[in-house]
Amino acid sequence: MTRAEQAAALLQRVKQLAEEHGPALKRAHTLLVNGALVGPAADRLHQTLVREHNDVRSAFYTAFDAVQRLAAEAGPPRVREPYIPGPPRALPSSPAIRSGSPEELDRLSAELTYAANTWDDSAQALSEILANLALGTAPATTIARAASQLAHQRAQVRRSRDELLKTAEQNAARPSDTGGFFDDGWNAYAHHYLPGLGEGLKDLGLSALAGNPVTAPVYIAANPGSWLQRGPVGQARGLIEGVRHPVAFAKAVVNWEEWKRDPARAFGEAVPTIVITAATLGTGAGSGAAARMAGGVRRIGTKKPVEPVGPRPALTAAEKQTLEKHLNDLKAQHPEKYAEAAKDPDHNFKATKGSRDEARISLDLMKKGIFDENYTRPSGPQQGDFIDKGIHWDIKGIHSDWPPHVPAHVRSRPFPNAYNEADFRRTVRKQLEMGRGVILDTRNADQSAITEMKRIVDEEGWGDRIIWYP
Repeated sequence: MTRAEQAAALLQRVKQLAEEHGPALKRAHTLLVNGALVGPAADRLHQTLVREHNDVRSAFYTAFDAVQRLAAEAGPPRVREPYIPGPPRALPSSPAIRSGSPEELDRLSAELTYAANTWDDSAQALSEILANLALGTAPATTIARAASQLAHQRAQVRRSRDELLKTAEQNAARPSDTGGFFDDGWNAYAHHYLPGLGEGLKDLGLSALAGNPVTAPVYIAANPGSWLQRGPVGQARGLIEGVRHPVAFAKAVVNWEEWKRDPARAFGEAVPTIVITAATLGTGAGSGAAARMAGGVRRIGTKKPVEPVGPRPALTAAEKQTLEKHLNDLKAQHPEKYAEAAKDPDHNFKATKGSRDEARISLDLMKKGIFDENYTRPSGPQQGDFIDKGIHWDIKGIHSDWPPHVPAHVRSRPFPNAYNEADFRRTVRKQLEMGRGVILDTRNADQSAITEMKRIVDEEGWGDRIIWYP
């Protein structure tokens, strides 16, 4: 296939990136126009967002034009120019010096995070397309710069939020917001408490089935892996780990991580045990300390505590081929789990090239016993890549050179997204500050990068919140 034919095949993908990711600031603009922030700070933020939107819009059009011109060498292109809306209307004038809503600023901060991540992903995808076609990657660099600028603006928004909260504390008490109270209460009940209650009922029921001599054979036949976790074998395994790691075992018994992350959900999970304890005066099979002990045994038995473990050396070409085959085998062995894990909540639960690779990694982590078989994708965007036992994990790929599929004539150029210490520190620290763990994918990293990352992780004391892959 000639370069022109490749360009013709990739033109629709460039248009898709432009139309889906170009307007990533739309919701952030709407929040700002509706008064999330008011005053000079809002005006400055609005001007910045308009400028970055225009820069990204122009970059997407430039990239499309370059690919379209190359594709025209193989015949008239059949893909029309993408449509990216222009910047939003100006902010309404306000005499306020500094005002707004802390709650809406939280939402604005989340939208800026979403837009920054979206543009960053787009920049990487666009850079790869342009480089494969031996075209200049300047448009991708512009989009990546805009993504970094949004990350800086997000910090400004958080400072504005903190100032508003400080001002509110210094002022007289405000009238209660009954609507907001009920909205928050309904959200906690419907989206946190009820899912936790369902999980608690499910866990209690499955544990009862696993321990009952009459139902255990049926359970084993239907789901042997789940029975091994909840039955006598899993409990024995968990008790052994409890002896080895008593602190982690105690936290597992009370479901410590879930109470820290989501108290409403944790309470919902605990309700079935509380009810049975009250109804049977503590004598029921699933009541009281016995139920909590069984739950803790299962939690720690299915996954050892995350401990500092160093990365493996850089993969050789043969090792990369072997690992690729292994990941594809896992995909074939677990088609349903793979399909679910490939749905990316940051892209409206659509499967993308990146999310499919993440799904394969998650299957391997499950096979190694690092992830529980019940791990899931988050329920919404900007919550990391996976949730395992209440801990949110984000996968970060580390690249020292062009990906293997990039043509040789392109690989001779400098790789624009190569690992560097500053970006690594900033990326990992940002995830940890949000309470997440980080999975460092070093498949395409060289030994010098791996050695430096290990040094940084040890220096910063991040080891217990890092999973090295593979």
